[in-house]
Amino acid sequence: MNTATHVLCEKSDGVATVTLNRPERKNAMTPQMMCQLADTWQDLEHDDSIRAVVLTGQGEKAFCPGGDMEAMVPVITGSREPVDEWERRYRSDQTEISRIAFLNPYPFDKPIVAAINGDAISGGCEILHATDIRIASRKARFGLKEIERGLIPAGGSLAKLQHQVSYCRAAELVLLCQPISAEEARNIGLVNEIVEPELVLPRALEIARRLASFDPAAVQTSKSTLRRVWGLSEPEACGIQQQAYDDYMGSRT
Repeated sequence: MNTATHVLCEKSDGVATVTLNRPERKNAMTPQMMCQLADTWQDLEHDDSIRAVVLTGQGEKAFCPGGDMEAMVPVITGSREPVDEWERRYRSDQTEISRIAFLNPYPFDKPIVAAINGDAISGGCEILHATDIRIASRKARFGLKEIERGLIPAGGSLAKLQHQVSYCRAAELVLLCQPISAEEARNIGLVNEIVEPELVLPRALEIARRLASFDPAAVQTSKSTLRRVWGLSEPEACGIQQQAYDDYMGSRT
């Protein structure tokens, strides 16, 4: 098996920093990256020492441009045989690995802070929908190019994007395939903050450390409840909120 690490994970003081690690290809996704990312989320989910996560990309050129078409398409379509164990694993269980890698959906209740150090395009933009707080470089761009490539954005955008920005802006991003600036992404609510490139990771780590300082059960219950009430009527949402409160308070007695 190829032992190169396409996903790095560093743990320190309750915070895990997960880094997409193919800077020579602007951190484009491969079957190996997808497998390693899925494995990383599962490890962090069960690691009680980790209370918050930062997700970023290696280098200064990009966060992630989506899938590396040369690496992904032959595996997905079966146009050639897998060349290593990562490709064999991904082909045999593509749907489940992709679901976990993109947290789409996956019950990951620990907060995720995105440190968007450069362009986040296609899958690189879609994975952001699973994060909670997003810090972007002033130079970053955001967009979905799948339709332009004869594909559809199935990494989270069709299910989640219109809950995070208006329907019209979601449709514009999905259908027109035109990237937007970091400033516009903030204006439509896709990111929280814009900072200078060299401050992206420090600011994300600052936020993650603050999150890690809180009671983990309170943070995780609140995040999971926010996710569960998406799209529900007010009575339904309030019922789930009350049950979450009762369960949380009951666990503390």
